[in-house]
Amino acid sequence: MADQEFAPSQTFTARVGGTIRAQTKMPSSYPGAVGDPNVTLPGYATVDLRAGLSWDRYVLQVRAENLRDKLAFTGASTSGTVTGATVIRPRTITLSPSAAF
Repeated sequence: MADQEFAPSQTFTARVGGTIRAQTKMPSSYPGAVGDPNVTLPGYATVDLRAGLSWDRYVLQVRAENLRDKLAFTGASTSGTVTGATVIRPRTITLSPSAAF
C-alpha cells in the first residue's frame, strides 16, 4: 500500500494511492477434515487505485478496486464435490463526494 498527499494549490489538498494484494494458493478447508474434502484454491493478486481532492469542507474521492477485474476464490464449500464458492468483488469504480457540516 502506498499513499501520497500533496497541495497542488493553496486551496486544494490532493491524495493518490494504490494497493496490491496477493494471496498464494491455499486449501479450502483443514487438510485432515473427513466430511469436508480439501480443494486447493489458486492464488491471485489484485490492484486498487484511489485519488481524492479536498478543499474547504468538501472532499471528492474516486476509487478503482480490483482494477484488472480478476476472478478469484477466497473459499469453497465441499461435501464430496465443490458445492459452492466465495469470490472476490469484481472491478468496482466508486465516486464519492462528501461535505462536513
